[in-house]
Amino acid sequence: MSKGKTIAITRFAHIFKLGNDKVVKSISKDGLLPPHDPLMELSILEKLTKNESNRNVIQLLDYQENTNYDLVFKYYPLTLKELLLSGYISIVNPYYNVTASSPTENYYRNRFDSNKYAYDFFKQLINGLAYIHSLQIIHRDIKLDNILMEDNGNNNFTLVVTDFGISYDASDENRGNELINDKITDVSTSIYKAPELLFSVRNYTNKVDIWAAFIVLSQLLIDPAMKVKNQKNIPAVVTDGSFSDDDNDGFREEVGSDIKLLFSIFEKFGIPSAAQWPEVINYGTADTFIGMFGNSGDSKYFLDKKTPEAEEYMEQIIPGLRNIEGKQQRETLVQCCIGMASFESTTRFSAEQLLEYLN
Repeated sequence: MSKGKTIAITRFAHIFKLGNDKVVKSISKDGLLPPHDPLMELSILEKLTKNESNRNVIQLLDYQENTNYDLVFKYYPLTLKELLLSGYISIVNPYYNVTASSPTENYYRNRFDSNKYAYDFFKQLINGLAYIHSLQIIHRDIKLDNILMEDNGNNNFTLVVTDFGISYDASDENRGNELINDKITDVSTSIYKAPELLFSVRNYTNKVDIWAAFIVLSQLLIDPAMKVKNQKNIPAVVTDGSFSDDDNDGFREEVGSDIKLLFSIFEKFGIPSAAQWPEVINYGTADTFIGMFGNSGDSKYFLDKKTPEAEEYMEQIIPGLRNIEGKQQRETLVQCCIGMASFESTTRFSAEQLLEYLN
């Protein structure tokens, strides 16, 4: 297949723009490591396309197999991450001293209008996930980078879930070496990893996508009052400790880690007792959890809070919720956040439940 202009290169794929309205994802047949599986990706994309399809899920237009797997899709001009980053503006302190030993006075603020867009964008994401999950597919890498955007005019955007490179089809009997109760846990990216993945629960379900969607929602609900030292990362309700020095503000680069993410999650939501997290005790690294955090929890677990207190606390840790002017939309998003924040995935809201709230 003829290739056009390179627009992205990843570890496992080369993305070309083909003409004005298509892209080719060219996947090498060599050097791929699980859970990357181009045959599974192709099978999932065909399944998503052959069924009723969904406006919020990428559609496979064509493919060819030669030395690589070449998958053809519609071209979308930007990702949700790029859209959010475009809202950053630099706030310059007039008293900033460039010769200071710790030049950290300049900062950024994001002018993304969460009141206008957050509810609609989140609803579109969940609509796409509901379709994906209805076909027994787990995406396993929901994040801002994997959500494409199309401006339909008058700032009316269509959101599209893409990149099924590490996705899993629970209904596919030919799923390679990943058994349904022994799936790879090294999936998802940085801050989007669900708590059960951090404790090696291998029989996880599509609820890992719901946790990732919760993190995305927290990024959509950017508090315009928040000062940001680095405009390359979108703040979320949790952090894995990563940041960089791309804006030369004196901060050294830090690489995120799962242990930093875990402590960030527990700091925000508290530590459950062993009885409140049976999937980790029964299917994960129970010894690690109990050895580090004990059996009894810390009496601060978020879901121990009564409803009014839980709602107030959610608005405290995700202050952007308070910027949603419509009372019904704000209350709906608060309830969605509470339902998605359960550590025990069996009680975490499903995409279908979320749509019931959002519709």
